[in-house]
Amino acid sequence: RYPELFTYISKNSHDDVFYEDDIWPGEDENGAEKVQEIVSWLKAHPVSMLSRSSCDLQILDSAIVEKIEEEVANCKTRKGNKKVRVTVKPHLLFRPLEQQHGVVPDRDAEFRLFDRVVNVRESFSVPVGLRGTVIGIKGAERDADVLLEVLFDEEFHGGLIIRCSQSKGYRMPTSALINLSHGIRTENGGQKQPSGKQQYQGNASSPHKGYSPGNQKHKHKQDDEFSSVWHMLQGSGKTQVPQNVNDKEKKFGQNAHQFHKPSSVDNTSKSQQKKQDATRKGIY
Repeated sequence: RYPELFTYISKNSHDDVFYEDDIWPGEDENGAEKVQEIVSWLKAHPVSMLSRSSCDLQILDSAIVEKIEEEVANCKTRKGNKKVRVTVKPHLLFRPLEQQHGVVPDRDAEFRLFDRVVNVRESFSVPVGLRGTVIGIKGAERDADVLLEVLFDEEFHGGLIIRCSQSKGYRMPTSALINLSHGIRTENGGQKQPSGKQQYQGNASSPHKGYSPGNQKHKHKQDDEFSSVWHMLQGSGKTQVPQNVNDKEKKFGQNAHQFHKPSSVDNTSKSQQKKQDATRKGIY
């Protein structure tokens, strides 16, 4: 529809402003009515229902965000509130302070869509410790300017409606969040080390570190296998050397016998020949 509009825009792509009289210059062509028809047609198109976003923004659609909300609600129903006391080393804890504003908790963390995060800053409307899911990533030239669209698990005062049903969304910098999914990915990647290497490292640092009954049984089993292999090699060495020597002697004797046997036959035939020659000389 409206080919004259798109033809004129393609020919004058260097311009930013277009006038209706330039597109429909004829007296019988009512440019104002044409513009109203185009506006009504665009509003009736399904594309007009979509929200505008920048080109460097990675987002999840509203349908996916709705499914995330349903899954979070189901998890809350299945899980009850249970308090657990855990002993943790101090260097593994992150203490949110106002003086640390702008400091990223983990510089190695990589944020992706669907990642689970937790807020660690008090300078936002989001309560400290509230968890959520990353539903959008707005890139920037500087890492400090990157903004994440987070769908939090609970509604809070001052929350935004970002493709969600309630005020659960908020746009936050990476310095205000700890990426829980990145920690899980790192932990799963660290479990791919060979088991033998891990046992060696545990035993090398301390004789008691990494001790378990299974390791002791495995150690005794290895010692038995090494000793049996050592005895087998020693036994095979004792039997094989004389056998090889005897075989060589037998072969050498046979070769020597075969070598001298034809010579004796030749000497006998030669002596008989001489006797016959002497007899013949005597007769003649």
